[in-house]
Amino acid sequence: MLSVATLPVPASLMAVLSLFSACFTAPTFRTFCALVAGLAAQTGRRTICGMIVGAGLSGLVRHERFHRFFSAAKWCPDELGLTMARLVIDHLLPPGAEIVVLIDDTLLKRWGKKIFGVFWTHDGAAQGTAKLGRGNRWVVAAIAVCLPFTTVPVGIPVLCRLWRGKDTATPTELAKDMAQVLHAAFPGVRIHCVGDAAYHSPVLKDLPDGVSWMCRLPKNAVLQGPTPPRTGRRGAPRKRGDRLGTCAEIAATAAFAAHRLTVYGQTAAVSIAQVTGQWYTVFKATPVRIILVRDDSARDRLPCHLGLVTTDTSASTAAAGMVVRYATLEHPGFGGDSILPRCSCLGGRCLPRYRRLAEPRSDHFSAFVLSNICPAALSSCPGWLAGSARQAPAGDLGVSSSGTRFAPRVPRAGPG
Repeated sequence: MLSVATLPVPASLMAVLSLFSACFTAPTFRTFCALVAGLAAQTGRRTICGMIVGAGLSGLVRHERFHRFFSAAKWCPDELGLTMARLVIDHLLPPGAEIVVLIDDTLLKRWGKKIFGVFWTHDGAAQGTAKLGRGNRWVVAAIAVCLPFTTVPVGIPVLCRLWRGKDTATPTELAKDMAQVLHAAFPGVRIHCVGDAAYHSPVLKDLPDGVSWMCRLPKNAVLQGPTPPRTGRRGAPRKRGDRLGTCAEIAATAAFAAHRLTVYGQTAAVSIAQVTGQWYTVFKATPVRIILVRDDSARDRLPCHLGLVTTDTSASTAAAGMVVRYATLEHPGFGGDSILPRCSCLGGRCLPRYRRLAEPRSDHFSAFVLSNICPAALSSCPGWLAGSARQAPAGDLGVSSSGTRFAPRVPRAGPG
């Protein structure tokens, strides 16, 4: 019998976990608390059995209870993520602030013939020219926040989706699905999604009202001008604007203005140009802002070093603010590869008929706990894990040596 009194959870951690009790039934919530404590305290391999040992429950509770938590228990990872998103919006963002959602993907390297959802896919950290790796490809959505004890924004992951191979939903479609989930959970709040150059697709042509999308432009992307006015002639009106060209072609005639921006914790002198138009192959006739950035200190003298496109055409955010917003995604402190930990064997011992459900849930669970719950709780009690942490560096526990980092970089699992 696993009761609240026997749970190896300190008061500070239980205060955080109690905020998520509505996502589970009462017995499942007690199992969840025990797994969280074991995952945080385990300095070795974070398997299911490893978490049981880390929680000090080996021999006291049947192991099947913890395996069933991933394979058969009724709980939804999205409910956990949305609960965390509400806490972030209520406590870490100013009242009425717009939400910046950072989109990135990561390759969680996995081995074995029976691991669910494993494919050979792009791995930016791989050596050589092929840049391929085998594992689970996760698309992650994180909310960007500014904390008083950091000089750069921090991405707090709230939702993630597993890419299941070819002929299934693409990473861009998965990212759009997460944006729609957040939009439905927070109606009336403006959501700005930021992705890299891989996150553009014609599926973005019908984004919900209140959701904007920004990504980096490929150098061969051809852009168009605004929608032409109606001519009054018979027939369907023209939707595609006149050809503007690629980023380099637009930059050759664009009017740049000098700016000094603080990005990546440093101040840089750049020149920024802004053009209104279309990217018809992706957003169809939706008006977009095309933002071109040139580094004044670069020696190559290229007409443009960075091209961005966004569906946020409101005048409330200047072009310089858009560049800073995109820099939040590219900062080393955030990235899909820094969100998912090394949890390659979580769920791997579940029965084959449960593997399809258990393995994605286990990765959701470990990423969510190590990135959000443990740092938030342990920041107030850094000495709790001192006995278990003697053989492991502080970074492996999701907390810095001072115990004050909220959303740390967990061990790398491969970039998206």
